[in-house]
Amino acid sequence: MKREKGFFMVFIDEKKQVITLEGELGVLEAESIYREIHFQIDKIKEWDKIILNLREVEKMDSSVFQILLSFYQTYKEKIVFRGFSKEAERVFQLHGLKVKNKKS
Repeated sequence: MKREKGFFMVFIDEKKQVITLEGELGVLEAESIYREIHFQIDKIKEWDKIILNLREVEKMDSSVFQILLSFYQTYKEKIVFRGFSKEAERVFQLHGLKVKNKKS
């Protein structure tokens, strides 16, 4: 599916305990992503497991990566990253992040 340039989305599914990011995640989107997660952090921190689904991410700026890294460091025992390219997987593992890369 072809999307408009600059499209991005943050979807938080409380029932499945999944935060999904999609599209092109650049510098301008970093603040929106931070705000969306921060706005619901009281609910999110109560989850048993926090799955960050990056399957539909097309591009990710380092500012977004820093936000995710900080979020991970705060909730290290609960967060699992899921669904991204092999190149991104290597970067995440290099930083010691738990990775599950399912193709489903």
